[in-house]
Amino acid sequence: MGKIKIILILTLILLSNLTMAKRYVGGDEWSRPRVTKKLFQTLDTNTKSLVLRTAKVVNKIKRKIGTAFLYQEELEHYIFLTNYHVISGEKECSESSLLLINEDHNKIVAKCDGVISIGTIKSGSDYLYFRIKKSEKLNFLSELPTLNTKFSNPVAGDPLVTVGFGGGKADLRRYDAKIAQDTDCIYLTGNMDIRFNKDKVRDVFFTACDAQSGDSGSAIMNRDTGEIIGLFFGVADQNRKNPLSTQEIWDNLGSDYLEFYTNSSMSIDLRAISLK
Repeated sequence: MGKIKIILILTLILLSNLTMAKRYVGGDEWSRPRVTKKLFQTLDTNTKSLVLRTAKVVNKIKRKIGTAFLYQEELEHYIFLTNYHVISGEKECSESSLLLINEDHNKIVAKCDGVISIGTIKSGSDYLYFRIKKSEKLNFLSELPTLNTKFSNPVAGDPLVTVGFGGGKADLRRYDAKIAQDTDCIYLTGNMDIRFNKDKVRDVFFTACDAQSGDSGSAIMNRDTGEIIGLFFGVADQNRKNPLSTQEIWDNLGSDYLEFYTNSSMSIDLRAISLK
């Protein structure tokens, strides 16, 4: 039907932890196994690094959870990235804690120690950069690969992987990260601006990766290259009785299939929100 140029008007669901857990299913199966110590040991190097750089965010003010991931290292701090709707400013930062694991699957708790940069939905995005103080227990973060924010444009069908805390509990005792990396977790199309209510989010791309309430703030990583390409922030409300089927995805891949825009999980291109 030709290249879609319009700004999509969507019913968007932001996947911070809702009272009733909302989930998106892409393809024929729902597959988000919990990251146990046993599963972690079977992962490839790139996916292990993604797990290690991913943190559970417990926001005491909102009494909700979300996800964040290590963006870069500074002299005295680590910089993390999440969604603005997960941590909405300095006050919520001061009341938010993080839960991570190291390579031995030991749990480490850290505190949000200040906001660096924000992009609100009203300003056309949904992100927040914050810092946490370095400590000996967090030294493993310094061994992780540096993010490349100058990656090539993704291609339809690129295999993806995400790690998030969708469906998790709002406490710091339980490490309940889950991983989405089945054959349907792929890049569908992008980038474009989407509009919902009176607001707009720019530079959005669309995937068929399974997601659940609490996954907001997850990194989207290319399974082949190990490059983190986006920040997950929400899903289009699935008004259909059934999700995109695997056959439907692969039959229409590479085209401007409308259902890829209206029946998908959504992320913001990392290049568009890279920290200056």
